[in-house]
Amino acid sequence: MVSFTKFLIIEQQIVNLEDTLRQRGYNDLKIISLNKIAVLTDDNRQEVMDKLLDSLAEFNPIKSDATNHSSMGHIEISPNYKIIVKPKSKQGKSAAGVSNELKVLETINQYINQMQENITVIFKSNKKEFKCENVKEAIETGRTAGKVIKLTSF
Repeated sequence: MVSFTKFLIIEQQIVNLEDTLRQRGYNDLKIISLNKIAVLTDDNRQEVMDKLLDSLAEFNPIKSDATNHSSMGHIEISPNYKIIVKPKSKQGKSAAGVSNELKVLETINQYINQMQENITVIFKSNKKEFKCENVKEAIETGRTAGKVIKLTSF
């Protein structure tokens, strides 16, 4: 467990990195965690990453091709900071997973309205089935892992 003092030091370091990026003209930022920050852009992301590498040269940035943070890799700055470049237009409701979930929500509600009665919704995968009976509406409840759609019934 991280001590509170160490937490404050780490938080200050990410704030300093954020300030440095803003001073260099990168104003659309998203703080993802205490050691990861995203630069949001609709410009060519590879070009933006190359400019970031040049712009942050004094921090000895290293480009990583690892795709666990972004499909195009990320920039690592010692000791453990990562900068990723994400498409600005694909944030929030436009993000790939979220837009699919919102489409499911919309489809369920359209079907309920057409039927004018509660319905049974069944989610199936190859090995599992999840059944929700007597559903009167599907609502969005937030964007934390696995909690985008809530099915309500009487």
